[in-house]
Amino acid sequence: MRKTLVPPIRPLSAYRIGRHALRVLANSTRGQVAGVFKGGIYLDLDDNWCCITSRGASAGPANICTPFFGGMDILQGCKVTVSRNRNIIIGRYLRVETVTADLWLPPKIDWTPKTLNLGLNAVDKMCVDSIPECGLSGAVWPVHPRWRRLPAEYYAAMPVIRSLSAWLESSLMSSIVKPPPTNCGDLLGLGPGLTPSGDDFLIGMLIALATIGRLDISAILGDAIEPFLCSNTGPISCLYLKTALNGEANEQLHLMINFVLGGHLRQIRPQLGIISSIGHSSGWDSLAGAMIVLRALRPT
Repeated sequence: MRKTLVPPIRPLSAYRIGRHALRVLANSTRGQVAGVFKGGIYLDLDDNWCCITSRGASAGPANICTPFFGGMDILQGCKVTVSRNRNIIIGRYLRVETVTADLWLPPKIDWTPKTLNLGLNAVDKMCVDSIPECGLSGAVWPVHPRWRRLPAEYYAAMPVIRSLSAWLESSLMSSIVKPPPTNCGDLLGLGPGLTPSGDDFLIGMLIALATIGRLDISAILGDAIEPFLCSNTGPISCLYLKTALNGEANEQLHLMINFVLGGHLRQIRPQLGIISSIGHSSGWDSLAGAMIVLRALRPT
């Protein structure tokens, strides 16, 4: 009887890893594949999540960036183990070595009120007639006349966004930060998809606040929404909200915010194209959240 040959485990070396992912691997020994998508694999390791990303995917706090992924029968529920030297073994298919991976950190930016004003004017002009017909970007930029109707999440979010905008303007001008509006948690889980529009909007706000150094404001906003993360949204979106509470998100969002703050006019348009390609409307929704923070800083 002919023996069935079992293919050897494929080794793969990660080249970048985020701080959240590094902490998860340092404190976990086993788990399972929680989701398989075109952009990578989500791992649930002892109830903490991270993501092995494919070639070309952006870096981020929860991401383990690899040069290639595909061609293996990895399914949701497949067993995962983590070795002492942070090797990730997925079933009988894949071993991801992370010990030589570079640590990813959010890019920094120098900015002034003048450069911010240049960036805001530029991005506003570019976004006219460009925003998608879904999500929450219509709360920040003018809605195109051709739209027949606005998405349901827009109407649900507008009262919250108005109150958050007023709170931000007051908080950014004061040394004493009051609690955010009581309805800010209504954005959690608002909208369809793995990362609902309301969650992405909050992520954009949190990252913009961290980028400008107002961790006091982001901490108070985080205190208001953190108790409801697990119950009001899905696990993948919860993962990204948790990392945003620590001031870190998708690298492309950081770059977009930095280019606007720094008034880097040549970089804003191509970066906006990259943002537009993230998720169904996730890039736009997170940028919209960041914009209400940056607009509150606009020089008068």
